[in-house]
Amino acid sequence: MLTLLVLGWVERLIYQLIFGQPVYNWSMGFGNLLLFFMLYRNHFQFKGWYKSEKNQKLTLLTTRVITIISIGLIILPLGLG
Repeated sequence: MLTLLVLGWVERLIYQLIFGQPVYNWSMGFGNLLLFFMLYRNHFQFKGWYKSEKNQKLTLLTTRVITIISIGLIILPLGLG
């Protein structure tokens, strides 16, 4: 939750610096959620204290698709505004 709040704050700040007004949309929140999911499955789950044989990274194709979709959702409010 904290990561999503920080990402949302940074995006609002960047959009405000570039366009002069803060922009935030539901799609940006969903894009951040997808981005965090991808980071968790590929990196963060292996850094914790709980080790399991079931932990697997996402495939390269899945990682790329999730990254492209999340970036598209984060940029989407620019096309709508």
